Amino acid sequence: MPLGTDPKGVIDALIARKNGPSNDKRKIALVVEGGALRGVYSCGVVEALANLGFKDCFDVLLGTSAGALNCLYLLDNEMDVAQSIYYENAIDKRCLNLWKFPEILNVRWMISEFILKKKRFNDQVVYNSSTEILISTTNANSGETHWFSSLHSPREDFEKSILATAYTPIVCSQKENIGGELYNDGYVRAAIPLKKAIELGCTDIVVVPTQPWGYRKTKSGLLSRLYGKWRMRNYSNAYKAVYASRHHYYNEALDIAEHGGDGFRTLVLCPKSKEEVIGSLESSSDAVRKAGDIARDTTLNKLRKFL
Repeated sequence: MPLGTDPKGVIDALIARKNGPSNDKRKIALVVEGGALRGVYSCGVVEALANLGFKDCFDVLLGTSAGALNCLYLLDNEMDVAQSIYYENAIDKRCLNLWKFPEILNVRWMISEFILKKKRFNDQVVYNSSTEILISTTNANSGETHWFSSLHSPREDFEKSILATAYTPIVCSQKENIGGELYNDGYVRAAIPLKKAIELGCTDIVVVPTQPWGYRKTKSGLLSRLYGKWRMRNYSNAYKAVYASRHHYYNEALDIAEHGGDGFRTLVLCPKSKEEVIGSLESSSDAVRKAGDIARDTTLNKLRKFL
C-alpha cells in the first residue's frame, strides 16, 4: 500500500489534475531522492507515474543528485532513456572505479558525456514547460543549499547544477563554478528536498525516497568521520559542520514525509525492504536494470488499486 499522511488524497489530486484543467487551487510537487545507483529505484517510480499519465500533473519537480536526472526525463516521458543511463553509463569504469581511489567517482564525465550530450534530455520540453524543475546544490564555502531552476536560472547555470548536485565530496573532489561560487553535492542538506516543496506552498507532495519506510540515517562511525575529515580538510568550517549533520537533515525530511504538518499532505513511494535497494557500488548491468524494473512494476501495482 502507498504510504504517507494522506496517500489517497494525493492520488485523488493527481487524478483530478489528469482529468481536467489545473485550476484546482492545489499545488502538486514531486520530490525525488537520488543516492548514486540507488537513484535507479526512484527512476522506476517516476517511470510508473509517467505510465499512469501523471507526468503533466506536477507544478514542480524537485530532485537531488540522481533524483535530478530522473526529473529531467519525466516531462518528455523518456524514462527508458533515464533508466539506460544507470545500467549502461553509471556503472562504466570511467564513471565508477574503485581502483582510482580516492577519486573513485567521475560523475562529471558521465553527466557531460550522456545527460548533456549523447542521451540529452529534451531542451524544448524542459525549458518551455509550465512545470518547474528545481535542483539542489550546496555552496562549497558556506554549506548553504542553493537551488537552480529550469525556468528562472540562466540555462548555463541550470546545466552546471546538474553536474554539481552529484559531486559527492567523500568520493570525488569536483566542484562546479556557477556565477563565481563553487557548488557540489545537493545531498548534504537536501537529500530528500521535501522542505523546499513545503516552502513553495505545495499542498500535495509525492515523495520518493530510495530507502525503505522506517529507515533513519545514523551518524557516521569513527573511521568514516576520520576519512571524511581528511577528504574535506580544505573545506570551510561552515561546510564541514553542515556535512557532519547531514543525517539530521535527512531524518528530518523523512519525519515530515511520514508525519506531515499543516497545509500539505504526502504520498510516499519508497522501497518495501532493503532487498529492493541496489548497492551504490553495484557493477552488474542486469542487476541495476532489474532494480529499476521492479521499482516501476511495484509502484504501478500499488497505485492501480486507487485508480
